[in-house]
Amino acid sequence: MMMKRSMIWLMAGVLVALLPACQSQRAQLPVGPRVGPMPSRELTVSPAQLQQGAAEAYTRLIAQASKEGVLDRDPAMNARLRAIVSRLIGASGALSADAPGWPWELHVLDEAPLDAWCLPGGKIAVHTPLLRRLALDDDETAALLAHAMAHTLRGHSLERAQVEATGDPDRLAFRSAAQTPYSRAHESEADRLGIELAARAGFSPQAAAGLWRKASALASSGVQVRWLEIHPWTASRQEDIDAVARRVMPLYEQAKKP
Repeated sequence: MMMKRSMIWLMAGVLVALLPACQSQRAQLPVGPRVGPMPSRELTVSPAQLQQGAAEAYTRLIAQASKEGVLDRDPAMNARLRAIVSRLIGASGALSADAPGWPWELHVLDEAPLDAWCLPGGKIAVHTPLLRRLALDDDETAALLAHAMAHTLRGHSLERAQVEATGDPDRLAFRSAAQTPYSRAHESEADRLGIELAARAGFSPQAAAGLWRKASALASSGVQVRWLEIHPWTASRQEDIDAVARRVMPLYEQAKKP
């Protein structure tokens, strides 16, 4: 089934297979309260169904983007993002035991909107205009990607899909992960989990504050930042972000040791 054109324009870039690194002992350092497993409930959409739908949507959209000649326009940016995501995948096992074995993929998009997302199963897309307009360094980029990955690691798309539970699996997977604004609770949880993931991968946990500050400032100037539309920012999250950054600093310091 063909995806609507409104979804196709989200997919321009280069598909890259990512090989997860082995989890190290340093990722086992405890850091206070942990995010628990997704609540047990009767699922109307199974994890397998959602992951399969995400894979089909991702593959179809990439094929369309390839036909339109909008893939792989910045090899240097692709290499940079691949290196960052590979480190995050390598650290993901401390947060979700099976995550390093997921079929992770990265797709770099050289077109608007200003956005980045991660579908169930680890299908990641990044719009390079978002990185350029925000002038994100590697730590801030890691904070962005870790936040998107945290939504998937925590199963937020699966939780949201139970509410909708209508339509084809590929559309449902894409909509629940990349097109519908997340709730305040989901955003707060992704903040905490994403900052911890970045720290475990050796990226500064303090960079998350810079990411959200830059995104909010750009949006305040009148620029449409789709990332903030899907991940609504509230000033009340700042205190929690700062507190989590302080709490996971030992993880970061341990990860940076040679």
